[in-house]
Amino acid sequence: QYAALPRHEPGRLAQRLGVSLKDEERTLRDLRAAGIARKRGGKWVLDRQRSVDTGRDPNTAARLRKHWTDFASARIVPGNEGPFSYLVFGANDATLAAMQELRLRYFRELRALVASSPEATRVAVAIVHLFPIDVGA
Repeated sequence: QYAALPRHEPGRLAQRLGVSLKDEERTLRDLRAAGIARKRGGKWVLDRQRSVDTGRDPNTAARLRKHWTDFASARIVPGNEGPFSYLVFGANDATLAAMQELRLRYFRELRALVASSPEATRVAVAIVHLFPIDVGA
């Protein structure tokens, strides 16, 4: 585990995350610039902030939604039966609207749980998609 290391070892996080050293370095710079991570005692630690609201800039939000969806998609491979789930179903518009409300409540509760977490020792991504597969009426 990274927390047990005496100091940051370049490439260690990249290896654990399955990314390049260049991506590790860029991401750590970006996390520091966003106020999410900082160096303490020669290691990177998560700062008090638990999540970042990216919804203020629609273009950035769209790029990040695509990035994290692609990131998750790359993890869905044979042999990795992680906590991925999906449900393809039929429903009417009223049921879809009720599901959308449920999705929003879940997301608000998830954010509250993240905010109340006493210590951040890992970074995780939660993705919840709900959409009709047709192009709409």
